[in-house]
Amino acid sequence: MNSQINDLLFRLLDETPNAFGVFDSNNQLLYCNANMASVFGLSRQQAKGLTHRELMRNAYSSGLGVRIDSEDFEQWINDVESRQRLDPVRTFESGLMNGEWLKITQVTIDNHLVLIGTNITELKDTEARLRAALEELSDVANTDVLTNAANRRHFFNRAGEELARAQRYQHPLCLMLLDIDYFKQVNDLFGHHAGDQVLQFFARFYENGLRKIDFFARLGGEEFVVLLPETQLHDAMTLANRLRKQLALQSIYTMPEEQKIQITVSTGVSQFEGSGDSVQTLLSRADEALYRAKAHGRNCCEAAAPWPAAG
Repeated sequence: MNSQINDLLFRLLDETPNAFGVFDSNNQLLYCNANMASVFGLSRQQAKGLTHRELMRNAYSSGLGVRIDSEDFEQWINDVESRQRLDPVRTFESGLMNGEWLKITQVTIDNHLVLIGTNITELKDTEARLRAALEELSDVANTDVLTNAANRRHFFNRAGEELARAQRYQHPLCLMLLDIDYFKQVNDLFGHHAGDQVLQFFARFYENGLRKIDFFARLGGEEFVVLLPETQLHDAMTLANRLRKQLALQSIYTMPEEQKIQITVSTGVSQFEGSGDSVQTLLSRADEALYRAKAHGRNCCEAAAPWPAAG
């Protein structure tokens, strides 16, 4: 009866879709089915009798079976084997070189190590698709549909993070508020379709002129904003004037109207003043400077005066 049960159990282990293997107290492989042998890039006959280290070294050298992302195999295997028998049961995930994934359950019984691997490739693929879908939804929620710039909501989230960082480490931070001059005239003279193309061009122009750490967003209408981390007011004004002058030299060709349009921009620049500052006070001071830029004839930059109440 016992012999019959043993035969059935071994047949079950051979035919199960799971990977199964048993190592003795010296980490030598006593038994494995074909699926476990393939984890090491070997056949059952080749795998039997080898130690866990030898099996892993074969997979590492041949580039078959389990994926080992390390340039130093000895250090990697020492770390792996040092954790093998710390807990009676341990679970982890392993990627295979063929793109599949296994969930490995490691059980220690009388100092023998039992490994059971369940294929979770379909689950990992589903997780990846869900992550991609969530990232896409996040991008949609944070992006202005017309210009592909960050939208108002995204700006306030990011500005809060940057302001908190500036406050925590006492680092400089500046904000540029941009308003396209006489934009209503563009719509009135050339139509809203041309106006949309002007907005799209403006967004591309500014994003291409900024650093990777800078953050550009559309607040609404023809009004845009730029966050400049690690930037002093003098440097922010230099950048604002450089981009303003370059923009005035650009020609925008709209389609299908085939109109050639040139635009200018007015800019107000404010800087982080201290712990009493907020995103709204930065915006308000930049808006006050922007108002002065427009009053001075537009196509110019003005720096905001510091608020005594800040800091």
